[in-house]
Amino acid sequence: YLAGVTEHYRGLVSSWDVCNECVGWDKQRWGPDWQLKVFSYMRELCPNAQLWLNEYAVQSEEHWSKVVALAEKLSKEGLLDGVGIQCRTDITEKVPGVIDWGFSKLLEPLPAPKLESAISDIHGLGLAVHLSEVECIHVPGQEKSAAVIIKRYERVGKEQGVQRLTYWQLLE
Repeated sequence: YLAGVTEHYRGLVSSWDVCNECVGWDKQRWGPDWQLKVFSYMRELCPNAQLWLNEYAVQSEEHWSKVVALAEKLSKEGLLDGVGIQCRTDITEKVPGVIDWGFSKLLEPLPAPKLESAISDIHGLGLAVHLSEVECIHVPGQEKSAAVIIKRYERVGKEQGVQRLTYWQLLE
C-alpha cells in the first residue's frame, strides 16, 4: 500500500504525514510494533523526505503521554522528524450530542500553557512541531471569539518555534 501511494510522488514530496491519529489503534489487530514498521518502510521508500506523526488529544494527559512515548521511540530509531499537533476547536456548543464519546473535551479551545507544554514535549525529543488542522468551528456571531482562538494558536506557534501551521478553515 505505502509503495503504491508514494510511487508517483517520490522525489516531489518533501514531507509525509505517515500516521494520522494512530495512537490507541488496536494492537491486537495491527501488531505491537506496527507504527515502527510503517515508519521504517516509509523511510526506505522516501529517504530524503521528512516523516511526521499527526495527533490530537493534547487535552488528555493519558493520550498525549502515549503520543510522546511513540514519538520518542520512533525518533530513537531515526524514523521520525516531527509531530503535528492538531488544533481543532468547536465553540458552537453543539457537542456533546446524544452520545459524546469524549470528543467534546477534545474540541475545547487549547489554553496557551497546555499548547506550549505539548510543543515543549516534542521539542524536548529534538523533533520539529507542526500545528495542524488549525480550525475553530463557529456559528454566525462567534467570529470574534473564533479569531481570538486562532490568533492564540498562531502566537503560541510563533513564540515556540513551530515549523508551520496548516489551516483547515480561515476566518473572513
